[in-house]
Formats: sequence, C-alpha cells, structure tokens
Amino acid sequence: MSLFNRKSTQPSVWLLVLLCLFTFFWRLGSVPLFDLDEGLYVACSRQMVLSGDYVTPRLNTHQSIPPYTTPTPFFEKPIMVYWLSAGAQRLFGTVEWAARLPVATLSLFTTLLIAYMGSWWFGRRAGFFAGVLYAIAPMTIVDARQMTTDALLVFWLLLTFFAFTRLTGVGKSPELTARARGGYVFLFWMGCSCALLTKGAVGLLLPGLI
Repeated sequence: MSLFNRKSTQPSVWLLVLLCLFTFFWRLGSVPLFDLDEGLYVACSRQMVLSGDYVTPRLNTHQSIPPYTTPTPFFEKPIMVYWLSAGAQRLFGTVEWAARLPVATLSLFTTLLIAYMGSWWFGRRAGFFAGVLYAIAPMTIVDARQMTTDALLVFWLLLTFFAFTRLTGVGKSPELTARARGGYVFLFWMGCSCALLTKGAVGLLLPGLI
C-alpha cells in the first residue's frame, strides 16, 4: 500500500513534510553564503535579476581598468542553477533564504518521492522510514541548505529513475495505459533534460548507463 493512500496515511506524509520544513527550511537565511560555489552561483543569479539578462550568467566583478567594464561572463555550470535562484530572488528579494529556496524545495520533493517509491515497493512503514532517513542524513541537510547543484541533480535523476521504473514495470508497478505511458515517457525525458541543464553531460550519462 502506498504511503500516499488518501484514507489512512496522510499523517505520515505530514510528519515527513514537517520534518523537512525543520531540517531544510528553518532559519534558511540565518547563515551567510559560506561556500565558494554557492557564492559564485548566487552572485550570478543576483546579477541576472539586476540586469534582466537571463541568458548569460555574469559575476558582479569587473577589471579595475577601466572601471566601467561590464560584469564578467561565468560559464562554469549549465544554466538551471542560475535560473532557479534568480527566479526565487526575483519573487522574494535578493536575500540568502530566497536564493536557497529552490534547492530546499526540491529536497522536500526528493524526500516525498523517496517515501512514495519505498512504500510502493516495500510497504508503508519502509517508505516512511526511507524518507525520514534521507531527510535527516547530514549530507542531505547540508546540500538542501546551500544553493549548489548537488541536491538539484539528485531530484532530477530520481524523477528520471522513477519514470523509468514505471515504464519498465520494476517492482509492483501496475500495467499502464497508453496515456500513462506517454506521461511517464515525458517525465523521463524532462528529468534527463533538467539534469543536463543542472550538471551537464552526467544528466544523460548516468540514466544512459543504467
């Protein structure tokens, strides 16, 4: 039975949500930008908001001579990490918690999807504890509370593998209608595409190898 069965399992889902709100969202902006990568990504996304240019990531630095030189293009990572952070900052302001909000939100979705897949294959209790263990893992908490690419990539790849298991009938997946198969095919390629836009070729390489 799925953890997300409407009749008897909503308390478990809400417990997971509350746990994630505490571990991922509570005082999300209380710590300044502390990682080199986070500083670079947030600086570029902030520059997108200020300039209105959402195509070219740029650092808000310039050469000393001449002082009016435009910000430096920065192409270290694909565009997704900048778009997500810039979108949140555009909505809520250029502050730390807004810059980190997308990664915390996708970490919440990752936890719920892990719980759903675990409960579908191994039972409600296993799914619930799988979600809990993921949400309280130290590396998960660190990744969910800073604007870097790792937690984003985990969600996109998990979404890809979830669609793949449904399409291939792994575990207890039911027989799919033609419409449902089309939806999971779309979900699979969307996950791959977003992973590619987040981390580069690994977004296609890992699903392809598996």
